[in-house]
Amino acid sequence: MSSSSSGDNNNWSSNLSFVLAGVGSAVGVANLWRFPYQAGENGGAAFVLVYLLSVVLIALPLLKAELFIGRRGGGSSVEAFRTLTGKGRGSRYWEAIAWIGMITSFLILTFYSIIAGWVLYYCAEISQNLFARVGVEGVSALSGGAFEGETAENVVARFSHLSRSPNTMILCHGIFILMVCAVVSRGVKDGIEKATNLLMPGFFVLLLLLTVVALLRGDASAAVNFLFAPDFDKLADQFANGQILISAVGQAFFSVGLGAAS
Repeated sequence: MSSSSSGDNNNWSSNLSFVLAGVGSAVGVANLWRFPYQAGENGGAAFVLVYLLSVVLIALPLLKAELFIGRRGGGSSVEAFRTLTGKGRGSRYWEAIAWIGMITSFLILTFYSIIAGWVLYYCAEISQNLFARVGVEGVSALSGGAFEGETAENVVARFSHLSRSPNTMILCHGIFILMVCAVVSRGVKDGIEKATNLLMPGFFVLLLLLTVVALLRGDASAAVNFLFAPDFDKLADQFANGQILISAVGQAFFSVGLGAAS
Protein backbone atom coordinates (compact mmCIF):
# COMPACT_ATOMS: atom_id res chain seq x y z
CA MET A 1 0.00 0.00 0.00
CA SER A 2 1.33 3.42 -0.81
CA SER A 3 0.79 6.87 0.58
CA SER A 4 -0.30 9.60 -1.81
CA SER A 5 -1.65 13.12 -1.64
CA SER A 6 -2.76 13.20 -5.28
CA GLY A 7 -6.43 12.91 -4.40
CA ASP A 8 -6.69 9.36 -5.73
CA ASN A 9 -9.37 7.65 -3.64
CA ASN A 10 -7.54 4.33 -3.89
CA ASN A 11 -4.45 5.59 -2.05
CA TRP A 12 -3.81 6.72 1.50
CA SER A 13 -3.54 10.46 2.05
CA SER A 14 -0.90 10.11 4.77
CA ASN A 15 1.39 7.58 6.39
CA LEU A 16 -0.40 8.14 9.71
CA SER A 17 -3.70 6.99 8.24
CA PHE A 18 -2.02 3.89 6.86
CA VAL A 19 -0.42 3.12 10.24
CA LEU A 20 -3.75 3.59 12.05
CA ALA A 21 -5.46 1.27 9.59
CA GLY A 22 -2.69 -1.28 10.02
CA VAL A 23 -2.97 -1.09 13.81
CA GLY A 24 -6.74 -1.38 13.55
CA SER A 25 -6.46 -4.55 11.47
CA ALA A 26 -3.97 -6.13 13.90
CA VAL A 27 -5.00 -4.98 17.37
CA GLY A 28 -8.37 -6.33 18.31
CA VAL A 29 -10.09 -9.44 19.60
CA ALA A 30 -7.02 -11.64 19.21
CA ASN A 31 -5.04 -9.44 21.59
CA LEU A 32 -7.81 -8.48 23.99
CA TRP A 33 -9.01 -11.96 24.84
CA ARG A 34 -6.56 -14.41 23.20
CA PHE A 35 -3.21 -13.07 24.36
CA PRO A 36 -3.94 -12.95 28.14
CA TYR A 37 -5.08 -16.56 28.43
CA GLN A 38 -2.39 -17.75 26.00
CA ALA A 39 0.27 -16.13 28.16
CA GLY A 40 -1.25 -17.23 31.48
CA GLU A 41 -1.66 -20.86 30.41
CA ASN A 42 1.77 -21.16 28.80
CA GLY A 43 4.16 -19.82 31.41
CA GLY A 44 3.31 -16.15 31.94
CA ALA A 45 6.34 -13.94 31.39
CA ALA A 46 8.23 -16.94 30.00
CA PHE A 47 5.67 -17.18 27.19
CA VAL A 48 5.77 -13.40 26.68
CA LEU A 49 9.54 -13.69 26.12
CA VAL A 50 9.08 -16.38 23.44
CA TYR A 51 6.27 -14.31 21.92
CA LEU A 52 8.43 -11.18 21.70
CA LEU A 53 11.24 -13.17 20.09
CA SER A 54 8.71 -14.52 17.57
CA VAL A 55 7.58 -10.98 16.77
CA VAL A 56 11.14 -9.68 16.29
CA LEU A 57 12.62 -12.65 14.44
CA ILE A 58 9.65 -13.87 12.38
CA ALA A 59 6.69 -11.47 12.30
CA LEU A 60 8.48 -8.17 11.65
CA PRO A 61 10.63 -9.47 8.77
CA LEU A 62 7.51 -10.94 7.14
CA LEU A 63 5.66 -7.66 7.70
CA LYS A 64 8.45 -5.78 5.90
CA ALA A 65 8.21 -8.27 3.04
CA GLU A 66 4.43 -7.77 2.76
CA LEU A 67 4.82 -3.99 2.78
CA PHE A 68 7.53 -4.20 0.13
CA ILE A 69 5.34 -6.37 -2.12
CA GLY A 70 2.37 -4.04 -1.66
CA ARG A 71 4.35 -0.86 -2.36
CA ARG A 72 6.23 -2.20 -5.37
CA GLY A 73 3.36 -4.17 -6.87
CA GLY A 74 0.43 -1.83 -6.17
CA GLY A 75 -3.22 -2.84 -6.42
CA SER A 76 -4.67 -5.86 -4.66
CA SER A 77 -2.45 -8.64 -3.36
CA VAL A 78 -3.08 -10.76 -6.47
CA GLU A 79 -2.32 -7.83 -8.77
CA ALA A 80 0.83 -7.03 -6.78
CA PHE A 81 2.19 -10.57 -7.15
CA ARG A 82 1.19 -10.61 -10.83
CA THR A 83 3.02 -7.34 -11.46
CA LEU A 84 6.18 -8.36 -9.63
CA THR A 85 6.38 -11.81 -11.18
CA GLY A 86 5.82 -10.22 -14.59
CA LYS A 87 8.65 -7.73 -14.10
CA GLY A 88 11.01 -10.36 -12.75
CA ARG A 89 9.86 -13.12 -15.12
CA GLY A 90 9.05 -15.21 -12.08
CA SER A 91 6.64 -18.10 -11.82
CA ARG A 92 2.95 -17.18 -11.90
CA TYR A 93 2.40 -19.77 -9.19
CA TRP A 94 3.46 -17.10 -6.69
CA GLU A 95 -0.03 -15.68 -7.16
CA ALA A 96 -1.31 -18.68 -5.22
CA ILE A 97 0.13 -17.11 -2.06
CA ALA A 98 -2.00 -14.02 -2.63
CA TRP A 99 -5.11 -16.13 -3.23
CA ILE A 100 -4.45 -18.07 -0.02
CA GLY A 101 -4.19 -14.78 1.86
CA MET A 102 -7.43 -13.46 0.38
CA ILE A 103 -9.30 -16.67 1.16
CA THR A 104 -7.88 -16.55 4.68
CA SER A 105 -9.12 -12.97 5.06
CA PHE A 106 -12.59 -14.04 3.98
CA LEU A 107 -12.61 -16.91 6.48
CA ILE A 108 -11.46 -14.53 9.23
CA LEU A 109 -14.29 -12.16 8.27
CA THR A 110 -16.85 -14.95 8.68
CA PHE A 111 -15.53 -15.44 12.22
CA TYR A 112 -15.11 -11.82 13.31
CA SER A 113 -18.39 -10.67 11.79
CA ILE A 114 -20.27 -13.06 14.08
CA ILE A 115 -18.43 -11.69 17.12
CA ALA A 116 -19.05 -8.13 15.92
CA GLY A 117 -22.74 -8.98 15.78
CA TRP A 118 -22.53 -10.11 19.41
CA VAL A 119 -20.89 -6.78 20.26
CA LEU A 120 -23.74 -4.85 18.63
CA TYR A 121 -26.24 -6.96 20.60
CA TYR A 122 -24.49 -6.27 23.89
CA CYS A 123 -24.21 -2.56 23.08
CA ALA A 124 -27.98 -2.50 22.80
CA GLU A 125 -28.38 -4.58 25.98
CA ILE A 126 -26.00 -2.40 27.98
CA SER A 127 -27.64 0.81 26.76
CA GLN A 128 -31.08 -0.52 27.66
CA ASN A 129 -29.87 -1.62 31.09
CA LEU A 130 -28.21 1.71 31.88
CA PHE A 131 -31.12 3.84 30.66
CA ALA A 132 -33.57 1.75 32.66
CA ARG A 133 -31.51 2.08 35.84
CA VAL A 134 -30.90 5.79 35.37
CA GLY A 135 -34.63 6.31 35.06
CA VAL A 136 -35.17 4.63 38.42
CA GLU A 137 -32.04 5.47 40.40
CA GLY A 138 -30.88 8.71 38.83
CA VAL A 139 -27.51 9.63 37.35
CA SER A 140 -25.67 7.86 40.20
CA ALA A 141 -26.62 4.56 38.57
CA LEU A 142 -24.03 5.21 35.85
CA SER A 143 -21.21 4.80 38.36
CA GLY A 144 -22.13 1.18 38.93
CA GLY A 145 -21.72 0.05 35.35
CA ALA A 146 -23.94 -2.18 33.26
CA PHE A 147 -25.68 -5.18 34.82
CA GLU A 148 -24.72 -3.95 38.29
CA GLY A 149 -26.27 -6.13 40.97
CA GLU A 150 -27.14 -8.98 38.63
CA THR A 151 -25.81 -12.45 39.39
CA ALA A 152 -23.18 -14.07 37.18
CA GLU A 153 -25.78 -16.64 36.15
CA ASN A 154 -28.10 -13.92 34.86
CA VAL A 155 -25.30 -12.28 32.88
CA VAL A 156 -24.28 -15.63 31.35
CA ALA A 157 -27.93 -16.34 30.58
CA ARG A 158 -28.00 -13.32 28.28
CA PHE A 159 -25.51 -14.95 25.95
CA SER A 160 -27.34 -18.27 26.17
CA HIS A 161 -30.51 -16.45 25.15
CA LEU A 162 -28.67 -14.83 22.23
CA SER A 163 -27.21 -18.14 21.02
CA ARG A 164 -30.70 -19.64 20.99
CA SER A 165 -32.10 -16.72 18.95
CA PRO A 166 -30.93 -17.21 15.34
CA ASN A 167 -33.08 -14.35 14.05
CA THR A 168 -31.42 -11.91 16.46
CA MET A 169 -27.95 -13.15 15.56
CA ILE A 170 -28.69 -12.91 11.83
CA LEU A 171 -30.03 -9.38 12.30
CA CYS A 172 -26.97 -8.22 14.28
CA HIS A 173 -24.62 -9.91 11.82
CA GLY A 174 -26.44 -8.35 8.89
CA ILE A 175 -26.26 -4.87 10.40
CA PHE A 176 -22.52 -5.22 10.89
CA ILE A 177 -21.95 -6.48 7.34
CA LEU A 178 -23.97 -3.56 5.94
CA MET A 179 -21.81 -1.16 7.99
CA VAL A 180 -18.64 -2.74 6.59
CA CYS A 181 -19.96 -2.62 3.02
CA ALA A 182 -20.92 1.04 3.45
CA VAL A 183 -17.36 1.91 4.49
CA VAL A 184 -15.49 -0.28 1.98
CA SER A 185 -17.67 0.80 -0.97
CA ARG A 186 -16.45 4.38 -0.54
CA GLY A 187 -12.86 3.38 -1.28
CA VAL A 188 -9.63 3.81 0.66
CA LYS A 189 -9.50 7.55 1.27
CA ASP A 190 -13.21 8.39 1.58
CA GLY A 191 -14.15 5.13 3.28
CA ILE A 192 -11.55 3.11 5.16
CA GLU A 193 -9.30 6.06 5.99
CA LYS A 194 -12.07 8.30 7.31
CA ALA A 195 -13.54 5.46 9.36
CA THR A 196 -10.09 4.58 10.74
CA ASN A 197 -9.26 8.16 11.69
CA LEU A 198 -12.55 8.34 13.61
CA LEU A 199 -12.68 4.87 15.18
CA MET A 200 -9.06 4.24 16.18
CA PRO A 201 -8.78 7.18 18.64
CA GLY A 202 -12.08 6.00 20.13
CA PHE A 203 -10.70 2.48 20.37
CA PHE A 204 -7.63 3.66 22.31
CA VAL A 205 -9.85 5.65 24.69
CA LEU A 206 -12.04 2.58 25.29
CA LEU A 207 -8.95 0.43 25.82
CA LEU A 208 -7.64 2.90 28.40
CA LEU A 209 -10.99 3.01 30.19
CA LEU A 210 -11.18 -0.80 30.13
CA THR A 211 -7.74 -1.01 31.73
CA VAL A 212 -8.60 1.51 34.44
CA VAL A 213 -11.92 -0.17 35.27
CA ALA A 214 -10.27 -3.60 35.35
CA LEU A 215 -7.57 -2.36 37.73
CA LEU A 216 -10.05 -0.60 40.03
CA ARG A 217 -12.82 -3.18 40.11
CA GLY A 218 -10.97 -6.44 39.47
CA ASP A 219 -8.23 -8.36 41.26
CA ALA A 220 -5.28 -6.55 39.68
CA SER A 221 -2.58 -8.46 41.58
CA ALA A 222 -4.02 -11.85 40.60
CA ALA A 223 -4.33 -10.73 36.97
CA VAL A 224 -0.74 -9.48 36.84
CA ASN A 225 0.51 -12.66 38.51
CA PHE A 226 -1.45 -14.84 36.05
CA LEU A 227 -0.18 -12.92 33.05
CA PHE A 228 3.41 -12.08 33.95
CA ALA A 229 4.67 -14.43 36.67
CA PRO A 230 7.28 -16.60 34.87
CA ASP A 231 6.73 -20.35 35.00
CA PHE A 232 9.73 -21.88 33.24
CA ASP A 233 8.71 -25.43 34.20
CA LYS A 234 5.46 -25.03 32.26
CA LEU A 235 7.44 -23.41 29.44
CA ALA A 236 9.80 -26.41 29.33
CA ASP A 237 6.87 -28.83 29.19
CA GLN A 238 5.33 -26.89 26.30
CA PHE A 239 8.67 -26.77 24.49
CA ALA A 240 8.88 -30.57 24.66
CA ASN A 241 5.86 -30.98 22.38
CA GLY A 242 6.39 -27.78 20.38
CA GLN A 243 3.09 -26.28 21.52
CA ILE A 244 4.69 -23.15 22.92
CA LEU A 245 6.24 -22.27 19.55
CA ILE A 246 2.96 -22.80 17.73
CA SER A 247 1.11 -20.62 20.25
CA ALA A 248 3.75 -17.87 20.31
CA VAL A 249 4.20 -17.67 16.53
CA GLY A 250 0.44 -17.84 15.98
CA GLN A 251 -0.10 -15.00 18.44
CA ALA A 252 2.66 -12.99 16.77
CA PHE A 253 0.91 -13.39 13.40
CA PHE A 254 -2.37 -12.24 14.97
CA SER A 255 -0.73 -9.29 16.70
CA VAL A 256 1.02 -7.95 13.60
CA GLY A 257 -1.76 -8.91 11.18
CA LEU A 258 0.26 -11.11 8.84
CA GLY A 259 -0.85 -13.41 6.07
CA ALA A 260 -4.20 -11.74 5.43
CA ALA A 261 -3.36 -10.16 2.07
CA SER A 262 -4.25 -6.76 3.45
